[in-house]
Amino acid sequence: MSTPDSLSDWLDLTPARTPSPHTGPVQGTVTGIVDQAAGLIEVTPHGAPPGTTVVVPSTAGITWQGAPVRLDRDTTGAATIAHAPTVTAPTGVVTVPVGEAAKAARDAAKQANAALQGAQAAIEETRDDLTRKIAEANTGPIDGSRIKAGTVTAREIVASEALYSKLAAFDTLTVVDKIRAENAVIPGELIADRITGKWISGAQLRGSEFVLGGVGTARTQRGETLPMWQPAFTLGRPNGQNPATRVTWQGSHPVFEIAKPGPWGPEHVETHSTPTGGKAVRDLRVTLTLQAPAGATVTATYLIGGDPAVVSTSTSQATTRTLTLNVGDLENTDARQIKIAATWPHNTPEAARQWPIRLTLTNWTEAYADPAPSRISMTRTSQNVQIQLADGKGNDTALTPTGLAYWQTINGRRTLVSELPWAALADKPALCWASGEVESVVFNGDVWNRLQLLSGGRKLVETGGTWNKSDGGQTVTVPKAGVYQVEAWVAIKSYSWDGTILLAVTNAAKGAVYSPTSAFGSVYAYGAAGPNQYMTIRTSGLIRCGEGERIGIALLSNQAAYATLKDYRFTATYLRQ
Repeated sequence: MSTPDSLSDWLDLTPARTPSPHTGPVQGTVTGIVDQAAGLIEVTPHGAPPGTTVVVPSTAGITWQGAPVRLDRDTTGAATIAHAPTVTAPTGVVTVPVGEAAKAARDAAKQANAALQGAQAAIEETRDDLTRKIAEANTGPIDGSRIKAGTVTAREIVASEALYSKLAAFDTLTVVDKIRAENAVIPGELIADRITGKWISGAQLRGSEFVLGGVGTARTQRGETLPMWQPAFTLGRPNGQNPATRVTWQGSHPVFEIAKPGPWGPEHVETHSTPTGGKAVRDLRVTLTLQAPAGATVTATYLIGGDPAVVSTSTSQATTRTLTLNVGDLENTDARQIKIAATWPHNTPEAARQWPIRLTLTNWTEAYADPAPSRISMTRTSQNVQIQLADGKGNDTALTPTGLAYWQTINGRRTLVSELPWAALADKPALCWASGEVESVVFNGDVWNRLQLLSGGRKLVETGGTWNKSDGGQTVTVPKAGVYQVEAWVAIKSYSWDGTILLAVTNAAKGAVYSPTSAFGSVYAYGAAGPNQYMTIRTSGLIRCGEGERIGIALLSNQAAYATLKDYRFTATYLRQ
């Protein structure tokens, strides 16, 4: 029969999910729009097996099929959210507003466009009327109400009713209908009840995102192509084989001759590095212009640490191909490459498949923006809100409704370092319990003396939930899983010089029997004292506790005589998940 504090072998055991070794954000490509209003999109993560897709919520914004996005993942490796593309959509691509905020922005843009068209028509009508009246003034009789054109040279004109001119400057202008001005400059204040538009530079208001700081200076860098390209196999260089693919030069332009796939697989050419390698960049866009045979498929891939991040493919009858790689934001790392591959589509007749496929790279640019020293951004989606603080060095702090997360740039990749729920900050779990004066025998002979916790004595501190005693009072169950700083202290009266006494803090997983058997691997310390003297032993360290895990303290004596425990204290403080 089970006791009230015992555990069921079936009901109290839960499967533990092992944290994934691959966490942090990854790049992906949008392959479909699942639910436009709810903001659900289908994404293919880069580097995933062929055919692998995930359906995740997207931050509000504009997206399209083929758009590059950044996927956030939790500690198990599962994708949690996709960020809206930070690059401009290619010409001709059908864009889709995702989320209510993006839809409202597009509706407002359509209304603004219709209003501008109406204003333009009104201005055209007014201009026709103005032209007619000027013509009438030139040909009509000169009287007290009209001045013939070209006869006024005064610096100032005062008119009681109407003034018509091809160009005029006014100190005060009142427009009661609509006005349209292209590239207007307002040096003072712009006062309006409502501003409807798509973009305001300076403070960036983009759909449901507000950014202070943003990005730095926009730059365009030309690639130094001469020393950088080399032929390679897609699957390495097995058995010491040299690639049949060649890299030659036509003036200042590299020429690639992609060989026919052999028994070792297809081949490609790749760079040793990129012009922006080693730099932290924002909104990176790589553009490659190549001369290629009509009908051939040409693929460009941006690699980070050897893994594909962005892919662009062109199959066309045109001989000039422009491939654009919208890479996005990158932190400091030299592990960046570009590879170019070419093949013939499967429906190409065998006689038309000419090998090698000859490609000439005529232009290569990398357009990007410098990182701002620091920035703050606030974003909202239909599922969540977030405030992000960036220091400009690749380290970010994100504040969400659930808690605080800290990211660092490690080896060029943004990596989640720690997460802390708000409950842990506002009401951090902590326990400090003191036994008070006791009189308890410490048995010798290498016998474990398990000490009672939360029985008698008093709780000096108890926060962050309920700390329950378990195992008949020999342990305490932590209120939440995480990393704890633990400390134990005892005062013992000794009756012999011979031998020492061990103080150990040990834990037991949910469903396991609490049974201290060895000091090693636990948090422990030794003490000794002479006859009728007091020894005080203190130990502290870190312990990771799972859900429902217990912590206990125990003594182990090899002294010649029994000792007496006079006082002890236990403290545990939650640090992080």
